[in-house]
This record gives sequence, C-alpha cells and structure tokens, in this order.
Amino acid sequence: MKDIPNDKVRNFIFENRWIILASIFFIIWKFFLIGVLWNDRNIPPEPDDAYIYIGNINSVAQCDKILCNYPYISLKNYTGYTYLSYRVFFGLISKISRIDPTTIFYLSFYFGILILLPVLIYFLKSLTRNKNIIALSIFFLSLYNGSGAYHGFFWVVPSFFSVLLFMLIFSTLMQNIKHWKLIFLILLPIFIYMHPSSIFSLTAFIIFFIIYSYLEKKMDKTILKKIIFLLLIASISYSLPALFIDKNPLGVKNTIESIVQKKQSIKSITSVVPVSTTTKEEEKKITTIPKLKNDEIFPGLKSITKNYLRWIFPHYILIAPFILTIFMLIFYKEIKLISLYLSLFLFVLFSSLNIYGSRSLAFIWPITFILYSFGFWHSIEFINKHIKNKVISRLIKIIAYASVSFFIIINILYSFLWNQYTNNRNDIHIDKNFSRYLLDNGEKNDQFIYLEKVLFSYSLSTPLINRIHTEIPDSAKYLVALDTQSNASGQVANIDKFYGIISKVLKRERKNIQLPQKKEIPANFKLDKEFESIKIYINTLKYTQ
Repeated sequence: MKDIPNDKVRNFIFENRWIILASIFFIIWKFFLIGVLWNDRNIPPEPDDAYIYIGNINSVAQCDKILCNYPYISLKNYTGYTYLSYRVFFGLISKISRIDPTTIFYLSFYFGILILLPVLIYFLKSLTRNKNIIALSIFFLSLYNGSGAYHGFFWVVPSFFSVLLFMLIFSTLMQNIKHWKLIFLILLPIFIYMHPSSIFSLTAFIIFFIIYSYLEKKMDKTILKKIIFLLLIASISYSLPALFIDKNPLGVKNTIESIVQKKQSIKSITSVVPVSTTTKEEEKKITTIPKLKNDEIFPGLKSITKNYLRWIFPHYILIAPFILTIFMLIFYKEIKLISLYLSLFLFVLFSSLNIYGSRSLAFIWPITFILYSFGFWHSIEFINKHIKNKVISRLIKIIAYASVSFFIIINILYSFLWNQYTNNRNDIHIDKNFSRYLLDNGEKNDQFIYLEKVLFSYSLSTPLINRIHTEIPDSAKYLVALDTQSNASGQVANIDKFYGIISKVLKRERKNIQLPQKKEIPANFKLDKEFESIKIYINTLKYTQ
C-alpha cells in the first residue's frame, strides 16, 4: 500500500515527462532572460515605461486606503482605471509586505513567468489532449520574446497579464467546467481593468465563434451561451466607471468616434458633385482630389506590418512554411486553433484602424508560435504515415528539422540580443534628492515640466505625484532635464548586426536603430541646481532665484 503513491507519482512523471522537461527549460530560459534584462542596472530597464508601472504600484502602497486620488492616477478620470487590476494587486503586495514598489516591480517579472507556465498548460489542453504537442508548444513558447512595440513575454507588465487572462478566459470558454459563470464573474472585471486593449480583444471571441461554427458546420450552444454571458459581464464592468469619469482617450467610445470622424472626412474628400451642376472651377477641383494614404485610414497598419507581417513573411519563399502549417492543421482537423488564429488575425486587422493597433499583436504572437508547433508536429506525423518512400521521407525530414533548428537559433539569438540591448539603454543614475529640492523650493501650485518622459514617470514614485506638471514651458517654474545621452550604442551595434545579417540573407533593405536626440532647453530657463545627471532650470521670466 505504501508503494501506491510512489507508483502514481512515477506514472505521472513518465506520462508527462516531455511536458515536465519543456516546462523546466521554459522557466530556466525565461529566468535567464530576466537576468539579462535587469543585470547590473542603476534603474529599471525601459525606465520611461517602467516608472509608470512602479508609480501605479506606489499609488496603492502609499495610500491610507486601498485607492487614493492623485493628479495623474485618479479615479476621477480614466487614469485611475487604465491599469487598475495591476496596481491594486501589486500595490497591496507592496503595502502588506512593506517591500518598495521598485523591488515589487522587479519581482513581478519572476512571478509573472511562474504563473504563466500553468496557464499555458491549461490553455494548450483546451486546444489538444496530445501531451507531446503540448510539450512541443511549451518549448516553442519559451522562444517567444516580444518587442517594445507590443511587449510580449519579455516585458512582464499589464499587457502581459492581459494576455494571460485572455488565455484563461478562452480555456474556460472551451472546456467543460461546472462553475464557469463564477470564473467569468471573477476573471472578466480583472481582465477589463488590466490593460486598455482587454476590452477590444473581446471582439476576437465573437469572431472565433463565427469561424468555429462555420468550420465545424454546427453551432455549439454552450459556447454561445458562455460568450453572451462573458460579453454581458464585460460590458457591465466596463460601463459602470464611465458614469463617473471623464472621457477616456484609450476607450471604446473615443475609438469609435475617431473612426466615425475619419469616415466622414473620407466622404467629404471623395464626394463628387453631379456633372450637370458643376462649373469649370469645380471640375478642376474634382480632378485634383487628394488620395488618402493607408496611414490616414489605418494608422496602426504600418506598425502591425513592421512588427508582425514582415516577421511572418520576411521573404516570399517563406510563405510556403506558413501555407504548409495551415494545410497540416486543416488535414488533422485542428479546428479550435485555426479558428482562434483567424479570429485574432482579423482582430489585429480591425485594430489597425487605431493608432495603437499594434498592441493587439500581444495576443496573436503567442498563438502564432503555437500554430507553428502544431504544424511541425503534424508535418512529421504526416511524413511518417503517408510518405512510403524512405529516401524522400528522410530528405523531407532533414529539411523540416533544419528549418525548425534555424527557427530555434534565430529566436534564441533575438531574445538574448533584444534583452541585452534593452538592458544597456537608458541606464542612468537618478539622484533622489532632486525631487526633494523641487518640493522644498516650489509652492503647492507651482508647475513643473519634465523634458524627458522618464523623469515624469519617476516622479510618480515620489511625493511629486501630488504636484502638477505641464507641457507648456512658460507655465512652469522649474524645468527638469537629463544631462545624458543613451549609452546603448555598444549593444545597438550587436542587435543591429543581427538585423543586418538577417536582412542581407533575405535581400531586404532596413533602417539602422536610431538613438534619441537631445532636446533643447528653452531660452527663458536658467540652470538652478544640478543633481549628477539631472539638471534643474528655473523660469527667469516669472521667477527669480
């Protein structure tokens, strides 16, 4: 009897050995990349964004209650709801543990990866019961890193957790779970207020149901019922704060209004006056109607093309593996995965109507890696079962394994070089005394202007969060600037060389990475105080020292 538990453990390990091995690699590799990203830095990587998230954590950690109103993170406007779930969760951890927000932000990277892994396994089980495919998909997903345009797995911030929650919601949608309503009631409000893109991504579930029903040639009433319920809960969750807050520039209403205005402007430009009523002057105007550019109609398309389509199809020859992958998924009836991928692809295309449309790539990129892992597995399976000629079978396998090896090497190199590049850029030393100087020498209603975003972001983690900043130099008493250029040139060369080699192989032209230019100090500001790399200037037109 004592051996039974041990037998069960041994059997479990044996049956899931590939999933366990892939999971171990996933954790080790992702933790290594986090180490590369954070290694030996004075401040967090990507500080202009990082300090925004740290400031959100700090707004809860320093609040007497759970939530407080500050000028720039306030429940009175959309800023208080943009990353609400993220800041409450990690803010409470910081408050309870008394660990400073910057350290919490750092630890959240490891925490995020640790909870991502079981979510991925749960998500993959909603797509297939084949444990070997699940293991291979985990391995492929360990290679997925992301970039600054849409984040991804390397940047564990609200968008990361939004994708994680999307996967949990999809898994609940597709699996037979008794208390699915309770799960949706908990997950959906958290999901909606994790990141602004969350509410838009729900359209993918509607598209998914349409495509899935069409391919299955039947309508699953249970899935339809779940989708209606989740849309209802999401709508209520999203709409309630709208009764109390100002206009949200990142919200649904503003997005729809901008699309409608764009459509109206297109109509006004392309409208034609009837020929019978036109004069010669009007005819001349009609013939010189300006053509609208794609950037004007689809402002997000350029970034989507650059950060997705050109990576999937970097050369016309590489369209073949994608077509082969889709063929294999169709042949082996992977209807769920095909439907999910197509629904997210259409969602991404719809997102191009918004200037921030490339943020939707955070949802489709992991599914793309899963798509290729399924396609590769089924390709080998197809070769083994349907190609009887051993020479041809062996040759095709060699090509398949060589292609996947190239895919693995490219993604490993990219992940390491990207994190290394991110680690080495904008690594400045911020003297904390500068914020105390501004507070001591400025009145309550004095306004400050920060020349670089990173300084404004940093201020959110200090008592300066209660002070007003402005974009208008003449209104500010103090101007705060960094006396430094990005020191990323060494690592730019590394990743630039990587891009250069790839571009040369593919015979494509590319632009080198450009370093940011230093901003000019307005003439009416004079140097008042220096704090190492930070310089504080005073407005000489309105204030004297």
